[in-house]
Amino acid sequence: MNIVLSFVSALLDVYILKKYLDGTLKHLKESIPYYVFLIALLCSEALLLFNMKLFVNFSSNISALITSIISITTTFLLCFFYESTIKKNVYIALSFQLFVIISEMICLLISHLLPASFFSPEGSKSFVYSMNTLSKIILFIMVIISYKISSKKDDNSPLEINLLLFITPVLSCFLIVIMPKNLKVISNNKYFFEFFIVFISILNILNNYLLNKTSESYSNQILNIELNNQINYQKNKYAQLSESYKTSRRIIHDIKKHYFEIQENIKLRRYDNLAKYLDSSISDLEKTYVKYNTGNLVIDSLLTNYENISAGNNIKYTTNIEVDNNRIPLDDYDFCIILGNLLDNSLNACLNMNSDHKQINITIITSPKDKFLISVENSYSKNDTENKNPLIHGYGLNNVKNTVLHYNGIISIIKEKTYNVMISIPIKEIEKRLSPPHFN
Repeated sequence: MNIVLSFVSALLDVYILKKYLDGTLKHLKESIPYYVFLIALLCSEALLLFNMKLFVNFSSNISALITSIISITTTFLLCFFYESTIKKNVYIALSFQLFVIISEMICLLISHLLPASFFSPEGSKSFVYSMNTLSKIILFIMVIISYKISSKKDDNSPLEINLLLFITPVLSCFLIVIMPKNLKVISNNKYFFEFFIVFISILNILNNYLLNKTSESYSNQILNIELNNQINYQKNKYAQLSESYKTSRRIIHDIKKHYFEIQENIKLRRYDNLAKYLDSSISDLEKTYVKYNTGNLVIDSLLTNYENISAGNNIKYTTNIEVDNNRIPLDDYDFCIILGNLLDNSLNACLNMNSDHKQINITIITSPKDKFLISVENSYSKNDTENKNPLIHGYGLNNVKNTVLHYNGIISIIKEKTYNVMISIPIKEIEKRLSPPHFN
């Protein structure tokens, strides 16, 4: 039975350590096979078990010191399997050992605070097993908290799953502490408490593993929905661009007919009829008029469309466009992702406001310093942004960030009185630069 308990205890140790490393360091190095990392993890635990057996007859202080040194060293070495720095590896190794010490101190404090009747005599194996497992589950709780804090920005798990992650280890601690030792089922079965400890340990591992998989499944499900929404969004934007192009072609075609009609009215001196016809033609042109004529279809169509929508919703809409279309470093598809999402977000933010003072300010510039600059600033309600699901609400902005990074650009977001997204993308192509590099 001791072998089974040792095995389960080691398994819990390995799982807790891996959980901590995954939560703090995130990504394993792609160049190292996963099975190599698992072997190293198991070897580090085997070394700790060997150390405990080797120094079992030494004083508790010396044994604890040697165990701590080995634990810190093995944790530090395991950090090198992850994408990290030496400085961070040292921090991770020391912080994990600190958590171990704190969990053992909490466990010791509990054993002193509770009445002696709660435990069997300290010399008994059941007491040793219970204290050992209790300290590890307390450590498990601390690691889960650390994991949740470090992955707060990327954590999209529903509240129910997060609560369940804590409920099982907390209840486990409670059961270990209050488990009465005088029940007949315990006295009649000398291995009852050992089985109980094994069950509690395995339950915590399986519960955490399954809940993490459930959380990943939930996030992937929402992510797939948002991917489909984004694809549909891009289709709509391209349909909008296509319609703008067709409208421009139709205007050119119609103007030719207008000229013939005007010419005919002048020949026949139908001036009254000509005046009415011109009024009708001007009204028709205004409906299909594209205000922006930079030569870039994305800018011209999107800015015109969103200005019309803003005007219909009493949103002040200002633009500062200084663009050389030949120097834009983005293709139309990626440019549509960036500008379309930013304009969509700014418009939705204004529409969700109760205030009468709503505004959208847009700046697009190809600068003399070979930078393509985009700034979209809008009014927003802090309550509205805080109440939205961060996974769903932020996906469009994540697409913008990924596209900007693809072009080696920089994106910054300032949330003060207004919400301002500023983007700078370098113009790298030599033929598009005003100040190309000179090579000797």
